[in-house]
Amino acid sequence: WLILLCFYLVLSGGLEKSLHRQMKNALWVGELCAGIHLYFFPMAMAVLIAGYLRRLIVSSASERTGVIREAAAAVSSMCLGAAFVLWLMGALNFPSGNGNYWVGDFTMNLNSLINSLGHSAFLPALPLYSPMQFEGAVYPGLGVLVLAVFCLIWGVSRMIIRKGPDPENTGLSAGKFKDESGILSVIKRHPLRFSFGVMAVILMILSVSPVFAFGDRLILYLPYPEALSRVLGVFRSNGRFIWPVLYLMIFLLVKCADGIMNKEAPAVHKKAVSVLLLGCLVLQVVDFSGWIGEKQKKYYTAQKTYRTVWDELALPDEVWDRYDGFVIYEDDTGFNMGTTYFAMRHEMTVNTFYFARDIDEKIEQTREEYTAELLSGGADPSKVYVLDRDSYERFKDTGLHFYKTRKCAFGVADAIEGLEELKDEDLDEISWQ
Repeated sequence: WLILLCFYLVLSGGLEKSLHRQMKNALWVGELCAGIHLYFFPMAMAVLIAGYLRRLIVSSASERTGVIREAAAAVSSMCLGAAFVLWLMGALNFPSGNGNYWVGDFTMNLNSLINSLGHSAFLPALPLYSPMQFEGAVYPGLGVLVLAVFCLIWGVSRMIIRKGPDPENTGLSAGKFKDESGILSVIKRHPLRFSFGVMAVILMILSVSPVFAFGDRLILYLPYPEALSRVLGVFRSNGRFIWPVLYLMIFLLVKCADGIMNKEAPAVHKKAVSVLLLGCLVLQVVDFSGWIGEKQKKYYTAQKTYRTVWDELALPDEVWDRYDGFVIYEDDTGFNMGTTYFAMRHEMTVNTFYFARDIDEKIEQTREEYTAELLSGGADPSKVYVLDRDSYERFKDTGLHFYKTRKCAFGVADAIEGLEELKDEDLDEISWQ
């Protein structure tokens, strides 16, 4: 909806209102992008800049300076809104590690338009070059693909059988640009199509590169310069930049169908296209029916109670009240999320968590501090030490009392009454992460 909001601002004339209103709209968009997920920011920016490019094309020479100023003010306002929200959330002081965040791993595969990734009732999942290319998912549904094929055939046939002057190049439009020739004339006659076309090409290149792959075959690899890699690393999942292009494609298909059913079209054409659109709609729903059913089952049917391995110990709250935090030596993301959920419910802290922007150096620093305390015999009685197998072997002679869950071992400074202590022969019963 955030991308659609930007399209709405462009198509509804939102970029032609007063400068104050334009800056206000851009400020809100920037704040929403940063507050929801930062990868929306370049997508939203691309759509809005395409709108200003259209205004620039249709403006007279005397108006262009004003349009450029308004565009610069809106872009600055959008950046300011995003920066304010990021500052508010502490992101500008985040102790992040490396800067490029695996740019190139989260790209769009060139087969993405027809790759259902298992979400289609008709089309199979196709191979990807790397597992993380699911981030570039852009499968529009079989109904949309059928409509695209129809519109393509109709457009090509119309070009072949068309006779006489181009109806789009007559009247005021043709008179206004009759002195223009070549590509410039085409651009001025179709400023919005050109602007969105430029946007689409840029976003497509950014979403596919630097790994150009079709299926599991690498076609071309063009590494980014370090400076550009660091900029894109802020958003990381560049495969998602294709989303505005997907919406634009659907807009064009609907516009094409609407053009076929114009006032001058024979009634039989209108009925045929209406039947086609209805069929595509039904096909779209059927194609995604299994996926929709899975989502309904997941969220709306069986009631679920989320139980962590710590809940399974069935310890009374009085026991957990002794502790104010977990010291985690385990690096499994899913396990740590469960531990953090349990810690949140019991007002306890954790020393690590999943961060899309890693803080590995900070985590390792705190672990070293806790390790030094343990090895010197200074275990903190208010901490629960969560251990993988290697860390258990390292700390088993530090005087801690060790216990097990089905996923890990843990140690505490004081014994827990009623809980059987861990023995070395019990280690193989643990499903270590």
